[in-house]
Amino acid sequence: MTAGLVLATAALAGCASTISHQALQAVDETGRPRSPIATAEASRAGKRIAIEGIALNNPEEMLDPSRQWQVFVQGEGADQSGTAVWAGRFYYPSQEAWDAEVARLSASGLRAGDRVRVVGWARAVSGKVNITEHHSPDPAMDFEITVNQPGAGLPEPELTTIAELRRFDPTRRSGGERYTGRRIRLLELCIAEGTWARNHRLLLRDAAGATLPLRLGNHPGFASGQAPQAPFDLIAIGNQERISDEGKPVPGSGLVDGYEVWLTDPAGAFLPSDTNADGRVDRTDVGPFAMALNEPERYAATISGRDPVLQADLNRAGLIDLADVQPFAVRLATSTGGSAEEIASDILRELGADPAQQLPVAAIDPGAVAGCAPPPSQRVGNLLPTLSGYGRPL
Repeated sequence: MTAGLVLATAALAGCASTISHQALQAVDETGRPRSPIATAEASRAGKRIAIEGIALNNPEEMLDPSRQWQVFVQGEGADQSGTAVWAGRFYYPSQEAWDAEVARLSASGLRAGDRVRVVGWARAVSGKVNITEHHSPDPAMDFEITVNQPGAGLPEPELTTIAELRRFDPTRRSGGERYTGRRIRLLELCIAEGTWARNHRLLLRDAAGATLPLRLGNHPGFASGQAPQAPFDLIAIGNQERISDEGKPVPGSGLVDGYEVWLTDPAGAFLPSDTNADGRVDRTDVGPFAMALNEPERYAATISGRDPVLQADLNRAGLIDLADVQPFAVRLATSTGGSAEEIASDILRELGADPAQQLPVAAIDPGAVAGCAPPPSQRVGNLLPTLSGYGRPL
């Protein structure tokens, strides 16, 4: 980076007002953004803003960087909201000019989990506000990204439900508005319709029968086409977009509806109980489960990339102990057709404990484990938004 560009960037950053994500994303009773800075008039008046927080994704794993670039930034502490930062190829005069812009954006070295500051222009996009270039290739409209702390760590995902995500609450204390731009976790899911592949759209269904759109990102791991075995848990980013019908945005949509989740890393869809990480829940998971319970550090070192608590904390108490044995046994029995009592006894033997001892009662409903059977075929076109921050198909 040249000295002149550094000085220019510093000057731009210095004249920007820092705003919380919560204030930026505030909406009225109709779902429209309240912030007066999210308008074209504000950009012409030179009203740049700054947001700060944790980057939730690697941009190239969310969208195809040859066409679009996007990162979500989540606020910290009391700032319980998040904002998308987006740019696109379609308003650049050539692919070469767009590639140069992607190179500029990539120069910050931004990675998921970094603590960042973004200075740029706000723009209302249906029911949310993004930081964008206002569809202009003019360098004066560029946004700037500074990594203040590399590897600060991703925020803990907030547990929610599909029913909660589908609900509109203009106060943003609950419902889809609360979780847009945030890292969230959903439980006991299956794929109701759609193909597991890069940049594809699917429909999720949970054990209660509620459905929600899921976007898969551009991560090469999605190219395998291997969907997770149901029921799986999901850690993804909450989002809101205009709804598409037969590929065309529905006018007025994306204000009090259009809520969805965006998965950018295949590891975010995982099977609790699949403790050996082979994509299945079966008897071969008994030994690794015992290791996760007895020796979580050894488990994390042996099963690369797997969090022992996510895989084996089946009563979701935040730790792994004997209270997880019963729900683990129920899952294996549901998957393999075996006896939960026999599986529980096998686990206790692996742990060197008395296989006849009384186990703590499971804190989750075992019936929910088997409750995610796909419903009859649905017409997904009316439910799923297009894969773009502005309703433009990829």
